[in-house]
Amino acid sequence: MGNNRDSRQADFDGQAERFDTRAGLGDSVASAVAHALLTLADLGDRNWLLELGAGTGEIGRHLSESRRYVAIDSSPRMLQSPNWSKRDRRVVANGDARWPVADRRIACVFASRSAHLMETEHIARELRRIADTSMYFVLGRTHRDKNGYKELLRTRMQEAARERGIEPRDGRSHVDRLLESLSNSDRAGEATSNLKISLISPTVATSWVSRGRPIDAIDSWRSKSGLAGVTVSSNVRDDVLRDVQAWAEQRFGDLDAEQDSPESYVLTGVRFVRT
Repeated sequence: MGNNRDSRQADFDGQAERFDTRAGLGDSVASAVAHALLTLADLGDRNWLLELGAGTGEIGRHLSESRRYVAIDSSPRMLQSPNWSKRDRRVVANGDARWPVADRRIACVFASRSAHLMETEHIARELRRIADTSMYFVLGRTHRDKNGYKELLRTRMQEAARERGIEPRDGRSHVDRLLESLSNSDRAGEATSNLKISLISPTVATSWVSRGRPIDAIDSWRSKSGLAGVTVSSNVRDDVLRDVQAWAEQRFGDLDAEQDSPESYVLTGVRFVRT
């Protein structure tokens, strides 16, 4: 596990400078997500908010404007992004280690496109430890239309990986299992006797249509050290992506021509209440 964490940190350090260009949401989407989160969790200025895997601060800079906010990320380079201001509390920490916050202090924990990189059991333990009298654990993820070019490429990439004996790490399934596990643990009486956990209804924070070139998406995968969330050799990665590019040329024709990808940002999660 340690080697995987070190490899992941190095990977994100290497991506930090171009991360927002390659995978960013854009400021208008990030602002809408922050507003929807604060509304959902009903946070006031005196409540503490912890963001896990805060990255370059694309969303975090909107969350930190008028409330007690702490950002953690395992990548020092990500936390040095110019998105952050000097006043923002940022801590270099691994999400699979003890989180650098006190017991029973946090009113909301937020993870945007990052919880699937952390161990489920560890997340559950830390959430129970840090929950205030009421705490929301909110997960944010991008939902892409199955017929948009990004999702079509992702699906083909995963198929090509499986054809070579590689099982992709499915972040969405991981998140679903995490939420189900938290909810089931409460119903089964596994949670502490004074802590109740309930699922919250999914909320669409915002929707948009992005446009981009299929070749850019494929090239972005080439720049990573792994593939589909799994560590593979560069030869295997390149072999998979040659397959994907050949498929894409048949599906889209000119890979330099822009295509549409309808997308939305969805908030899901659970609420903890101490009784």
